[in-house]
Amino acid sequence: MPYGVLICKPGVQEIGLWLAPQLPPIVAPALSLDEEELHNGKVTPKEIMIVPMTNGATVNGNDLELVIFAHNFPKRVENLEERKKQILVGIESLMSGEVRKVTVAVCIITAPMAYGEFRLR
Repeated sequence: MPYGVLICKPGVQEIGLWLAPQLPPIVAPALSLDEEELHNGKVTPKEIMIVPMTNGATVNGNDLELVIFAHNFPKRVENLEERKKQILVGIESLMSGEVRKVTVAVCIITAPMAYGEFRLR
C-alpha cells in the first residue's frame, strides 16, 4: 500500500486539498507492477493513501511536495526515475488548466514495508 503525504505551504492549502483526492489515479499506474498480484507489487487507486498536510511547510521546499513511501520491489526500484516522472507529468497535466504559479515536487522513497489494518465493530 503506497502511502503519500502531500505537504502544502501556507497559501496553497486549498489547492492541496483539491489535489489530494485526485492523486491516487495518477500515482497507482506509475507505481504498479501490473504483472504481479495485488499487494505484491500491483496497486490500484484504492490502495494509494494520500494525506494532505496543510499545517506545515518544508523549509526551502516547493509549494506542494508529494512524498510517497512505497515497498522496494526490485522491479519498481529499477526504473524509479521514470515512475517519478510519470507522476510529475500526470500532476502537471491535471493542474495546468486549473492552477497557476505553483511549484510542485515529487519524491518516492522505497523501503521494505509491512501494512495491516483491522476494523472494530
